[in-house]
Amino acid sequence: MDATFWALIGLILFFVVIFYVKVPAKINGSLDERAETIRKELEDARKMREEAQALLSEYQRKRHEAESEAEAIIAEANSEAERLTLETSQALEEMIARRTKLRKTRLHRPKARQSLKSVPRPLTLPLPLPRKSLQRR
Repeated sequence: MDATFWALIGLILFFVVIFYVKVPAKINGSLDERAETIRKELEDARKMREEAQALLSEYQRKRHEAESEAEAIIAEANSEAERLTLETSQALEEMIARRTKLRKTRLHRPKARQSLKSVPRPLTLPLPLPRKSLQRR
């Protein structure tokens, strides 16, 4: 019996002890638990990805709505600004026309006054009031 024989006997005893202690079953159980853990993590990751996609689409929809609302507000503000500009320019033109007319009227007034000065006035004499009759009353 040489050393090779004893090495073979030791190897056989090693495998018998391993199967007796059920090491392969424990290894398989450990691997199955690890595979189940990985499967659960993948399922959770898939659910989280779906939730993230749903949130992303919701936020994109809200952003689109906000952008369209902002565009509507800007368009309304522009039309309001144009309307106010038009009203202001019309009011300014009316004010300029009134002032121009007023200035022309004022320019012609001195000429009218001068023409009135050339018309002879009737002679009026002041009449003295009796002082005694006023004092008694």
